[in-house]
Amino acid sequence: MPVGYVGEEILLMFNKAEGSRWLTSYIKSFRLPNVILNAEELESAMTALIDACLVEKGEYGYRLIGEAYDLASNLLIFENVAHVRCGQQIKGQIVTGEALFLQAGIHDVLMLDVDAETVEFNTVSTQTMIEYLQSIMLKAPDFR
Repeated sequence: MPVGYVGEEILLMFNKAEGSRWLTSYIKSFRLPNVILNAEELESAMTALIDACLVEKGEYGYRLIGEAYDLASNLLIFENVAHVRCGQQIKGQIVTGEALFLQAGIHDVLMLDVDAETVEFNTVSTQTMIEYLQSIMLKAPDFR
């Protein structure tokens, strides 16, 4: 298990991450395009991850723990990526929702479900991913 990363290292990795091999790139593409994270924002984000029991801060910096560590270990290289974006005009406004599936093996699927307020991470089965994609393709969701 890695000993940890200090804030400066995390900022450097986040702000430089580009391309389809980095989970950070996908998260940034949802809600943070062209954003450069600063130390104060990082501290707030890391505190939220600590509160969610996904990260701990130790002597050598921040590191993933528990389920977050297991998930990261299984998703080292993405084999398949499916990105779905749906939109609907409601009262003159375009309302959108997005989902992203990152698959790193038959049973290792991460779903990022995005709305106007949050980016939610869930592990799902391959069958759940297929059913979700089929439902979106057959009938767009109603955002009202």
